[in-house]
Amino acid sequence: MYKFQKGKRGMLIFAQSLFLLFILGLSIFTIEQGNSVYSELQSNIVSPSGNSEGAVLEYANNMDASDWIFGFLMAPVAFLTAFPQMSAAIASIDQSLDGWLLHFYTVGFVEYLELFGVLIFYRISFRKKMASRIVSTIYTKTPLYNIIK
Repeated sequence: MYKFQKGKRGMLIFAQSLFLLFILGLSIFTIEQGNSVYSELQSNIVSPSGNSEGAVLEYANNMDASDWIFGFLMAPVAFLTAFPQMSAAIASIDQSLDGWLLHFYTVGFVEYLELFGVLIFYRISFRKKMASRIVSTIYTKTPLYNIIK
């Protein structure tokens, strides 16, 4: 566990945990903002034909690979440049799924918060144990004249 905490894998796990905490927390914030502040924009998300689910499925069937790649790459840009519209869209998706999207984001956020807390706890406890081990090694195994030099 000590090697894991101090090694490259440990830093990767810390970075991944922080990144996922940020993404999941931002998703929860986005859905809540879409349900409260930007709720008036949710009525504009319905397609012109009136049947939003059928229109979305029909549009998705007509998309090719380049459209999917472009949409995947442009979603973060749209999230930053048009937050109210993206927030309302994600909140309407959550409402159409009866709140399960927000539920899964919340569960994931809590799980990664627990993981991050355990990692921090072990890092602090290993630091204290290693410091006490170094101090006890210095005072018990080395002769006094080597410490004074």
